[in-house]
Amino acid sequence: MYLISSGLFATDPAGTRAQKTRQLVSRFTWELPNTLVAVTIAITLAMAGKVHSLVFYHGATFIRLKDRRATNGYYAFTIGSYIVGSQGSTPLLRHEYGHCLQSMVFGPLYLLIIGIPSLASAAVDIGRHHTRWFERDADARTELFHRNLKR
Repeated sequence: MYLISSGLFATDPAGTRAQKTRQLVSRFTWELPNTLVAVTIAITLAMAGKVHSLVFYHGATFIRLKDRRATNGYYAFTIGSYIVGSQGSTPLLRHEYGHCLQSMVFGPLYLLIIGIPSLASAAVDIGRHHTRWFERDADARTELFHRNLKR
């Protein structure tokens, strides 16, 4: 539980002081509804014994679940700065980080504009899920983020 709640204060080790401050301030103000939902889900999963391991990724908290079952071998979802996924979901980590970046932009509207439509899209039509605007936007944001890291 301690590690899950410590994710509230995780920042990108490669970030500048200003970027780290922005991550923290955003998490507890603009993204507060997302943060509260994410921490509630994370603590519930931990209390139910579903958490396999935890990794910090550029200030996001990646919770790897014990569950290995999924249609395509792995799955993941993101709320705020928390990414929850099956054990085989590491390939999705980079994409899911794009949703963390969306959360910073959309703030309290993230769940309505991105989270719920993404969940519905994955549940109804997984084959076309990656073509939805919010999924392509997450890919674009994370690619830009990682390209800027290399500079």
